[in-house]
Amino acid sequence: MAVTNVAELNALVERVKKAQREYASFTQEQVDKIFRAAALAAADARIPLAKMA
Repeated sequence: MAVTNVAELNALVERVKKAQREYASFTQEQVDKIFRAAALAAADARIPLAKMA
């Protein structure tokens, strides 16, 4: 996502702040589940991404 003006940047910052507040309420188990899913997705994408590089 390319930010092209201050209004877009401010909107993006607000989205990030909202996500941070929500994430801060997660249990350790929820965090572990999220990071496991992210790690598996990254592992699955490694070959296609390497070919694009």
